[in-house]
Amino acid sequence: MIKPGLTEDKVDGLLASAAPGPGWALCVGAGTSLPAFPDWNRLVRRLIATCSPDDPERLAKELAGLFSADALIQAAAARSERDAPGFAKLLTDELYRDFLDAFEGSERRLVLRALGTVRPGDLSPAMWSRFLELLRARWGDRMSCLSIAAVVSDTLGTPRSPAAILSFNAEPLLFAVLNAHQACAAEDDVGVPQRIDRVVRGISNRSMSRVPYVFCHGLLPVPGAETMQHASSPDKLVFSETAYLQLAGSVYSWQSTSFLETCAARRVVFVGLSLSDANMRRWLSWIHDSRVHELGQVGQAGAVSTQHLWLNLDPGDPELRAWIEASVAHLGVRLVWLKSWGAIGPVLARMLRPGV
Repeated sequence: MIKPGLTEDKVDGLLASAAPGPGWALCVGAGTSLPAFPDWNRLVRRLIATCSPDDPERLAKELAGLFSADALIQAAAARSERDAPGFAKLLTDELYRDFLDAFEGSERRLVLRALGTVRPGDLSPAMWSRFLELLRARWGDRMSCLSIAAVVSDTLGTPRSPAAILSFNAEPLLFAVLNAHQACAAEDDVGVPQRIDRVVRGISNRSMSRVPYVFCHGLLPVPGAETMQHASSPDKLVFSETAYLQLAGSVYSWQSTSFLETCAARRVVFVGLSLSDANMRRWLSWIHDSRVHELGQVGQAGAVSTQHLWLNLDPGDPELRAWIEASVAHLGVRLVWLKSWGAIGPVLARMLRPGV
């Protein structure tokens, strides 16, 4: 049996019930950074254009029907004839191009500093406030990470805080916006609390009192920004097919253990992801099968278990909704259907605080 998706008015308290017990976690993908940053398909088209500038749109369209994005990124790496650092630089340039082109002069220098910082105290509240103003002026409701960060930031340091944030993006936009909200909420410029740890590799520092923000697919450096040593992890990128297959072949990588531990112990809210990633689906399937098996052992055989929630846009077609719901039910995931992407913030708030 497949649980039907939930509508916006049926989500009150879904996450409040998870705290202060095992807690809940947030898992974000490229959709939360649109349109400031490109999605995978747009990034692939740009990489193709760097190697075949004469007819990149035709090539991208035809190749998209033959291979996955990670395979095409692998092909772009081979066609570019660059070494690993050189191709990482190309990825960085293409990933950040739209975002940085939106700013000039002092504004550009500010956003670079904001994206490159590790702690909210690294910039003054006034600078962070200006950073948020610049983002809102250019993208406003079109960029969901702004509304997500406003809700999540209010929970940090409280029993409603997420136990972890998992990111499948190679840029730190949501991380920076969370830092901005924390700094702007501080009572003074001194002693702005750091409530989030930037985790870019297995040996990254973590504090029991802070929320780990895990960059599961690595983190590209911010071009032109001064950052602390090891603040990024271009060597951990999982963009090419080679890197993806290496990660898929091991359950002992820090990315897989972070994801598995989080999803096994907590309710996870997925936002800005398609849930088509084969590796992620395999991990979720393992966890769900184990959960169903254990329910059977305690006398609940046949129980319909959906531990996790996927916030997605309602397609408006009941039959299409049913197919999408069925595509993730065996992964322990239930849909929360949104009327518009602008509803993400209010819906997340209702999930955390009934009646909001």
